[in-house]
Amino acid sequence: MKIRLLLLALCFTAWGCITPEQIPSGNTTTPAQTGYDIVLTNISHAQENKPIYLYGYDCLEVACIDSATVFRGRAEFKNKNNIPRGIYTISSIPNAYSSEELSQQGKDIVFNQSTRFYVNLGEHLTTNSEENNQLFRYYEQKAAATTPALAQSVFNSFTATSPSSFVSKYIRATETIGTPITSDAAFRQQLNAVDFSDTRLLHVPNSYIRNILDYIVQPESQEASACIAKMDALLSRCPNAAVRNYYIRALFSLLNVHNPDYDPVLVYLYDHYDHTWIESGSEKRIERKINNLRKIIPGAQIPELISHDIHGKAHSTNDIQRRYTVLWFWDPDCDHCQEMTPPLHRFYQEHGRDYDFEVFAVEVNDDYDRWKAFSDKHQLWDWTNLSTSRGEQNIDFIEYFDIMTTPVILLIDNSQNHTIIKRQITLDELRLFFSKK
Repeated sequence: MKIRLLLLALCFTAWGCITPEQIPSGNTTTPAQTGYDIVLTNISHAQENKPIYLYGYDCLEVACIDSATVFRGRAEFKNKNNIPRGIYTISSIPNAYSSEELSQQGKDIVFNQSTRFYVNLGEHLTTNSEENNQLFRYYEQKAAATTPALAQSVFNSFTATSPSSFVSKYIRATETIGTPITSDAAFRQQLNAVDFSDTRLLHVPNSYIRNILDYIVQPESQEASACIAKMDALLSRCPNAAVRNYYIRALFSLLNVHNPDYDPVLVYLYDHYDHTWIESGSEKRIERKINNLRKIIPGAQIPELISHDIHGKAHSTNDIQRRYTVLWFWDPDCDHCQEMTPPLHRFYQEHGRDYDFEVFAVEVNDDYDRWKAFSDKHQLWDWTNLSTSRGEQNIDFIEYFDIMTTPVILLIDNSQNHTIIKRQITLDELRLFFSKK
């Protein structure tokens, strides 16, 4: 058996990955709480002497707040510490990790402002809660609808009758779309369904917020400009600074995954919105990260790079006379480098002159023997083949280009003051780029 309890209040303090001071306060001042006491009665005999759990939401995460044992059909969650106000679930599921898992069964219940809260599960009643009465009426009418059209009619009628109530806002936001967003039209529909001025809607056990964020932060299938446009469309609808900061934090967290396609978006987010969303104590760390990314995003100019060949002779990117440079940072111990270096070399041999590009290949692991053996085996000596083992480079390539794993590849336009065209371009993308040129 799974029992769900949703506890609503006008402000919410999160836990886990988001600290309390980061969560926006509600729209209305409420009396101070003194701990909490949540009593459930008329629990099914199947749950007797078994634990149940109190879960809370910060939208992107689910956290277990408390637990209790059922005895004689009754259970009580009680603590002298204040409970973060928001929407909760009481469930028999141990170690739940998603709101979808917790919402498979049960009734939604709206928590009022009282610190003592009684729920009769048999009759689905709560004390002094008109919002619960509204919600129960809605679910009863919807359950009685025999066709999707009738269910839609119930939805339309209810939300039109009390459009400004929290229950209406909650239903519009969570039931407008229940599946991942797959089109711009569906994205706009979801944005139109949500009241982004109400902080309470940040904390509901539903995937609608994650659907919005996931559509904005799609994988490499979209250009950075498309991601930025959708991000701006969301944030422009957040007049409440606390709500806007919440979404910026969530977006930054989803984008901050060491993916070069997201780097321009992270820089844009940092540069175009105020920094009140940054957690206290993290300002310098995030500033350093953004400044490091700013050096290696498309449009940035690289400095002169100097490394050494097998004879110890220094070579500079500034000496390259061709229109383009392909920077290739690699390691002969790396499986991907072993797989990708030979086809890149063949492409260079076949088209380097035609497409007017040079490869500036730097082995970054200081392993002279392996570098030489691999270079000999695949005859890599006809491109600019360098190793950090043969002399000290003029800058730390690993730090400057944020090299966490190899290989790293950048396409540089030498005619535009050595400007980065793209970072981590694939060989197929490289072929496509030059074929179009």
